[in-house]
Amino acid sequence: MAGQAPYTLDQLADDAADLMDHLGIGKAAWIGFSMGGMIGQTFALKYPERVQALVLADTTSQHDATPQAVWDERIRVAREQGVQALVQPAIGRWFTQRFRDDNPGVVAEVAATIGATSVEGWTGCCAAIATVHTTELLPRIQCPVLVIVGEHDIGTPLAASLEMHRNLPSSTLVVIADAAHMTCIEQPGRFNRALRMFLDACASR
Repeated sequence: MAGQAPYTLDQLADDAADLMDHLGIGKAAWIGFSMGGMIGQTFALKYPERVQALVLADTTSQHDATPQAVWDERIRVAREQGVQALVQPAIGRWFTQRFRDDNPGVVAEVAATIGATSVEGWTGCCAAIATVHTTELLPRIQCPVLVIVGEHDIGTPLAASLEMHRNLPSSTLVVIADAAHMTCIEQPGRFNRALRMFLDACASR
């Protein structure tokens, strides 16, 4: 199990495999949001026989939009000032201004969740996220894949989703309008419709 930071995506994928073994789950549809999508790609490459279908939501296969120096700075700030110092910058990236203005309660709940993250967990995950580089390996993933991205996502932008879509042999790309990074929170109806249509199609195969 991934313990003390830093973590790696390989470690986290192995943790997921161990959890599935513990629960007696041989194969599953993996729905991965943001970092979960990076772990999902790694998992599908390491354990292809265990993935029925893969959903990659607001994620990336390499960090062109957020270079290593940015992740190093976030790690430094978390260690020196605490995770709370990173909450508002994250909120600004994750939600559109309109959603923040119209839904202060929802945004406050997300902010509280971020702020409650341990320094060890935050820095460990930042280190893992910074290393994602699976683009050239994606053609090996043969299962059905749904790629979802928010129209205004700046951290894992449309260009990143297009790159994944181009490299995945059996993928569908859905762009969620009027959403930034947190598509499942900003536009849950649109997100869930796309997800349900994809999973229903996979189940009927």
